[in-house]
Amino acid sequence: MSRDLTIMEASLEEVPAALRSVRDEAPPATANPPAPAPCAHWLPGQREAWHAELPAPAWDEAAATLGLSDAAKRYVLDGVGDAASAAAGIERPRGPRIGVWRSKPWLDLVLGYGPAAISRLFGIGGGSWRTTPEALRGFVAAHELEVARIVRAFPPSLVDDLLSALSPIADIRIAELAAHRLLQVGAGVKLGEAALGWLLANPEHAAWALTASALNEEGGGGKAKAARLGLHELATRGHRAAIEEAAREFGVDPELLLVVRETKELPRFWQPDRIAGPVLVNGKRLPTASLEAFVRLHASRDVRAAEQLTELVPAFTRESLERFAMEIFDAAIWRPKSRTTELWPEVLGRYGGDAAVEALAGKLVSEWAEDETLLKTSCTVLQEIGTPRAILELAQLADKRRAHEGMNPAQDAAEAALTTMARDRGTTPRALVGKAVAAVGRGVTRTRTLSFGPRAFRAELDSRLSLVLVDDEGAHIEQLPRPRKSDDEAAVLVAKQQLQQLRAEVRFVGPVALALLEDDLVQGRQWRIETLETWLRVDEVFRHLARHLVWGLWSGAGELVSPALIETDKLRPIDDRGLGADRVGLLHPVELTDDTLSRLREIAARAGLQPPFAQLAREVFRPSPEELQAGAVTRIAGARLRLRRPLLRGWRQGPVDEESAHMYSIERRFDGGVTAELVHSGIDCGDAPPSSVKLEVLRFRGAAGLLALSEVPARCLSEAVRDASEIASGG
Repeated sequence: MSRDLTIMEASLEEVPAALRSVRDEAPPATANPPAPAPCAHWLPGQREAWHAELPAPAWDEAAATLGLSDAAKRYVLDGVGDAASAAAGIERPRGPRIGVWRSKPWLDLVLGYGPAAISRLFGIGGGSWRTTPEALRGFVAAHELEVARIVRAFPPSLVDDLLSALSPIADIRIAELAAHRLLQVGAGVKLGEAALGWLLANPEHAAWALTASALNEEGGGGKAKAARLGLHELATRGHRAAIEEAAREFGVDPELLLVVRETKELPRFWQPDRIAGPVLVNGKRLPTASLEAFVRLHASRDVRAAEQLTELVPAFTRESLERFAMEIFDAAIWRPKSRTTELWPEVLGRYGGDAAVEALAGKLVSEWAEDETLLKTSCTVLQEIGTPRAILELAQLADKRRAHEGMNPAQDAAEAALTTMARDRGTTPRALVGKAVAAVGRGVTRTRTLSFGPRAFRAELDSRLSLVLVDDEGAHIEQLPRPRKSDDEAAVLVAKQQLQQLRAEVRFVGPVALALLEDDLVQGRQWRIETLETWLRVDEVFRHLARHLVWGLWSGAGELVSPALIETDKLRPIDDRGLGADRVGLLHPVELTDDTLSRLREIAARAGLQPPFAQLAREVFRPSPEELQAGAVTRIAGARLRLRRPLLRGWRQGPVDEESAHMYSIERRFDGGVTAELVHSGIDCGDAPPSSVKLEVLRFRGAAGLLALSEVPARCLSEAVRDASEIASGG
């Protein structure tokens, strides 16, 4: 998408402060910087106390731990030979941290400071650096001039230990290390706590040192970038006065020091001439430099960047933010079969809205169906968007009826996203999806009149939420007919648009609504009668489906009181006893006697019910006496499971056995912590899977281990055996 040049560009004063790029107006390096602040500050008696506590093993012990050769020892003791030969003679010591001692800064320390320093060095950790903060401080106390060398010598895995140990020591040479560590890991994450702690404990020394680094680009952009980040963190945490004092000494504007510039490289796909960017509420667009700063904030993983973005959102129009999100998405994935996840997940999640939901849905169905990374990323984005359409898209990905091997990662990610959203909103996943169905399906009415002017047609929903067209004489037709000369052209156009919109809504909402209700049947979910009556009033889709099903009323003690039907959008008990019930749910034939089931089938037939899925006619499976005794369903033993076939209704590959690296089951989870396990002969995870495996038994597991068949809820057992029988028959 090309930049719209008709929109006026905002001036620097009109751009939010966080986006004012200073790349072309960076503070110049000071020609005559002020004298350094005091190098280090020690509390009275602190150095002596730490020095006294520091253990110092004998020279020979330290030399042996380091693996010094005779030549290296002579060089350290008497200065005989040269440093290169001595360094070459240092053997790699054994232990988990051997890489530390072969680094050049450590060799410099060992070879340059003599046996006393080496003894102190090994005294603090016995050569392994498994040490205490007090011991590290003691080493610094004994060899103050070595602070800078120690800072450079530590590898990244040990920097946090060092910074924690040095937090009471105000030394300007430590400031750069702390700022660089912040840049590496981010100021808002746990790994950055030690670096941030040192800066906050020593704000005056940190401000002076980081100001000098921020003004000195010669040391590399990384140094200045880290320094600006460190100054920014100091300012936001109450130490702005220290920065202003340092800035006065250097003769620069503190505001220019506090702009965090280029904390993240721009994504590879970035082409500013193709991205119009968001529009400010005054109707003006951002200059290119400010737009790039906006993009960098999104690419950053820092908590402060997220806070800044939240503060910036009101500065832009909502429509332009949504358009900006789609521009980033289109630019990032324009290449065929592109697998990049740069930037677009963050931007779509923040601003994408329902336009982003539709774009992701198209990719998930067409190009990304087999890409685990993009499937999971998309689920995270849909969770962040959080609109009813996003919730329904997650529900479709998690639909147990569509489960197959390739969709397992997406199903797991979608279920996790729905669970997280439901927890954050104080509800259940079922209720969350149900509200989304009601919101999106608000315009899905049972009957919609489509007027051509002189004549009219009807679009009606059948019991499975399929659209049926009826002409003005009551006959079913496949599509709207061609308009006649007598028809109103404007009315015909409106009717076709209404039909197209209705079909789109039904196609989007229908599968989720059907899956939701069938899962309610399988899981045996119950609600308060008042809850169901509320759904009947506000949820058009639920009301339409519910009137074609047979419901049950239960007492508080869990006893089935009476079957019930939905008539005139009200719940009507079939038996008079139903007036004393307080819970309602869908009836499952496995929990009914033969006489009751036969009577209900007659009542449903007389009422003309057309259930959207098998309910009273559903196959029922119960364990045989032999299976009850065996504790597992054995009727499917010896059948073959063809692995290239889609798995049924939520069945997924089971866990991997760590010892054999094989999978020995497929599983289906039910409410209440019950898992059905269909055990088979095994799949080697390291080799190409066979075309089929042999089924052995169907068993059930609870939180405490395997369950006896008598402990498994009747619905779970019947549904699992129903699936297993279909799988065993090749279905």
